[in-house]
Amino acid sequence: MHCPSWCTTRHSPGLGEENWLHVSEPLALDDGALARLCLSVDPDTGTADGPYVLIGSTEYTLKEAEGLGAALVALAGSGGDIGTAEVGAP
Repeated sequence: MHCPSWCTTRHSPGLGEENWLHVSEPLALDDGALARLCLSVDPDTGTADGPYVLIGSTEYTLKEAEGLGAALVALAGSGGDIGTAEVGAP
């Protein structure tokens, strides 16, 4: 398997098992949490596991991460109408 275009790992035979791990640049989130893409490859079979989005120590499939992103955008978008509603109005 070739290295994905997003991988920033400096691969070399001296890395051992780490040589089969592909990791992206981190995306800094609030409170010091980092998000990054991660993919591992079995050196014997070439079978890929991932890619996944890691946020802190939580692993998300790409579909789960897309859903989380969409939910956050929707949540933030719903906050924009606060100036149009009267306080206490049904």
